[in-house]
Amino acid sequence: MKTRTVPVFSVFKKSKALVMFFVGGVPDLKSSAEILEKLPGLGCDIVKIGVPFSDPLADGSVIRSAYQEGLEKGVMLAKILNMIKNSGKMFLDLPICLKFSATPIFFKNFSSFVKKCKNNVIS
Repeated sequence: MKTRTVPVFSVFKKSKALVMFFVGGVPDLKSSAEILEKLPGLGCDIVKIGVPFSDPLADGSVIRSAYQEGLEKGVMLAKILNMIKNSGKMFLDLPICLKFSATPIFFKNFSSFVKKCKNNVIS
């Protein structure tokens, strides 16, 4: 199994970090995979992928709208993990973080979620 070579917070030890965010699955999963593959070449130090969820109260209107679009297209955590895992490149030197509501994780099996993230090289 591949493992991440750079922990998220070690990136900040050397200097400031450019953190790029996008909502996974918007406009579609193929485009999201293409975005993910291009970010390292654009100077990105950390990738943060938003996972659509139904109640993003703390987010602004643009992110809420993107989450809604993702939900309408059936984008879920499992599909985003699969997109990352099947992406053309393995980004073992680029930390990938997920932004999502923790509520669904606590209703399911938390340790299973952590294992899935580890298997899909999520920081």
